Amino acid sequence: MNLQNKIFNLIKWLVLIATYGFLIYKFSKIKYWDDLLHYFPTVNSFSFIFFVVVMLMMPINWWLEAKKWQILTSYTTKLAARDAIKSVLSGLTTGYITPNRIGEFAGRIQYLPKEKQWEGIGLSIVSGLTQTMIITFFGIFSALFYFLSWNNVATFHYYLIAVFAILIFLLIIYFFFPKWIKKYENSGKKWMIKFIRAAGSISDFTINEHLGVLGISAIRYFVFVGQYLLMLLFLQIDVSFYEAILAISTTYLIITFTPSFTVTEPAIRGSAAVLVFGAITHNEIGIILASVLLWIVNFVIPLLIGSILIGKLRKQQ
Repeated sequence: MNLQNKIFNLIKWLVLIATYGFLIYKFSKIKYWDDLLHYFPTVNSFSFIFFVVVMLMMPINWWLEAKKWQILTSYTTKLAARDAIKSVLSGLTTGYITPNRIGEFAGRIQYLPKEKQWEGIGLSIVSGLTQTMIITFFGIFSALFYFLSWNNVATFHYYLIAVFAILIFLLIIYFFFPKWIKKYENSGKKWMIKFIRAAGSISDFTINEHLGVLGISAIRYFVFVGQYLLMLLFLQIDVSFYEAILAISTTYLIITFTPSFTVTEPAIRGSAAVLVFGAITHNEIGIILASVLLWIVNFVIPLLIGSILIGKLRKQQ
């Protein structure tokens, strides 16, 4: 048991070292600090209210994710609100050094009982799946109107059809796969039983509970779209509400279906935003700064909190 504790602590500190190392590297590669420093003196005091509201919306964003996690784990274990928040933020840290944040489950399951951690892996995947479905649902319609308004939609119709097909597939997986896989729970193979237990962990959910989880994901989506709108106002980027909504939703859709190593996200987010917003504004620096600031507010600050929680973790006996 002492050896297991040592291995656990070694892995934990390696994750933290890698996280901080990548974070420092990423900050060093951001080229727009001078532009950001130039921007701030030009912003009037009233505009700073928008930035303050963006900051205040950040804990709401992650509280919603924690609430969703609490509901998803309700059939597995009764997770207190505080532990749900810790679980989500710890997952944010462990997911940072993995492609497309696939390592989030490693942090999240640490706050579940040891015997329930396999189910936690499946639930962590489901949590990300629901957010992807919501982003895709709103993104498809926004992208359609965006391409009709500023681009030739015929050029992108294959992309939209493919994304729509992915959405249908994800909906089928979410609503029907857990109940189907549950039928094979007595397959006899140990590894299969563990997989079925993880995949079927929401098989007992009612349709209202499934829709409730999607509803929380939708509210969370509106929160970070609202943050993006407020950041545009803060940086005094001249776009209409209609243009901004379409561009923001299209940007999030593109980011969601862009394979990435998480540490490169600021670059990907900035590039996608410039690509989409380029049709409605020439303020390229402002758009990039909006992406960088949102990344810092919504990701870096919670990540740092999560790293502290990871540092305090002890191996479950």
